Amino acid sequence: MGNNEATLDKGVHQCVVSEYDRVKKDKSREYLILREILNLSHPDDYPFTFAHVGNLFILDEDKDGRVTQQELLGFAMFCNKNLKNYKTYEFQSQLQAATTFELWKFIKSNEKENIEDIVAWVGRLLYENEEVSYFQNKPEIPFIKIDTLKLLYEIFNLKAMNGMDIQNFIDLLQQCGEENELMALECEELDEYVPLIVCQDFAREFIKGLTKLMKEIGFDVLE
Repeated sequence: MGNNEATLDKGVHQCVVSEYDRVKKDKSREYLILREILNLSHPDDYPFTFAHVGNLFILDEDKDGRVTQQELLGFAMFCNKNLKNYKTYEFQSQLQAATTFELWKFIKSNEKENIEDIVAWVGRLLYENEEVSYFQNKPEIPFIKIDTLKLLYEIFNLKAMNGMDIQNFIDLLQQCGEENELMALECEELDEYVPLIVCQDFAREFIKGLTKLMKEIGFDVLE
C-alpha cells in the first residue's frame, strides 16, 4: 500500500501507532495476533470493529495471519480513501460494505481457488493467535483451544447473524470433529479443544454461503 505515513493525517498516524503499541503484549514481536487485533480501539469519529471477516481481509494485506504496524496504517489509508465523506453513525455499516465488496471481488476472480485461499488464511489467523496442540491419540491432527475458537465466533458475527450462542458453536464444532473421527468427546483432555481443520471447514461453508448470497443479490454481474 505504499508509504502510508506520508499520506495519512499526522493525528491519525499517531493514533494508529499508539493503538498498535498498546495492544501488542509481546514487545519482541513485530506484529499483532488475532486477539490483539480484536482489542484495537477506534477513534470516536470512526466507530467500527475488526470482528468482521471483510475488515480483517483488508487489514491483513499479505494474509499471513499476522498484522504489522504498516498493515494497520494501510487499513487506515483504505478508510481515508474510501470512507472519508461518511457520517459517524454510518461509518461502520459503510466500512463493512466496502470491505465485504473487496472480499467478494477477490472470490469472484477465481472462485474455487480463492475460497480455499481464504480458508487457509482463516487457519493462519487461528494458529498464529495461539500455538496449535497435538495429542497422543490423534498425533497428526492440530487442535486449537476454545479461547481461540471464541475469536472465530466473533469474526463471523454468529450471534447477530443466526442467534447461535458461543456454547452451541463450540458444541457444534466438537460434534463435527467427532463425526469425522478427528476427536472423541469422551476424551477429557480434548474438552477444551477443537480440530483446526473443523474450524476451516466451518469457514469454507460460511464463505460459500456469502458467495451464494452475493450472487443472488446480483453482484456476480458487476465488473
